[in-house]
Amino acid sequence: MKLNQLNEFFNSLNKNLSIINQSCWNLINVLSSADDLIRFLTEHNINDLMDDHTDGKLIQEDTITISTLIQVKRFLLPLMNKNEINDTASFLVSLTNVMKDFTFGKMIALCNNSNMALRKMYKDISNRFEIAKEIIMNAVPNGTYVFARDKKEDKCIVSL
Repeated sequence: MKLNQLNEFFNSLNKNLSIINQSCWNLINVLSSADDLIRFLTEHNINDLMDDHTDGKLIQEDTITISTLIQVKRFLLPLMNKNEINDTASFLVSLTNVMKDFTFGKMIALCNNSNMALRKMYKDISNRFEIAKEIIMNAVPNGTYVFARDKKEDKCIVSL
């Protein structure tokens, strides 16, 4: 390696590292241990998860976790977008933009610790809709319908 190449390398390193503070290093540390969570967020569309999961069995803690997961994905989206991140400098700029929310590192840690439970919840919700879809698809051609008229209420009742 020539001296001018070495000089360029260290200038670039100094320029890029100057925008990183301790909070940013802490976030990088949290992100480095959350690769499985990030892969899950990249592969699945979880934006409708909160609206779709209106089951009465949902406890408040799960609602908070799902809400946090959706926020984490929203914050991580610029970092996961390969079209926007083409070099170290653009990654660090995106990372500092994400750092504007000081609780972000804690949210990632919470989701990362609940990763398996969140995956199971996502799978259960996805399966629930597939099962409901199959029941509806089978009900139309194979169902038995009972039509009744309620004379008092003057309305028609249909049951499957």
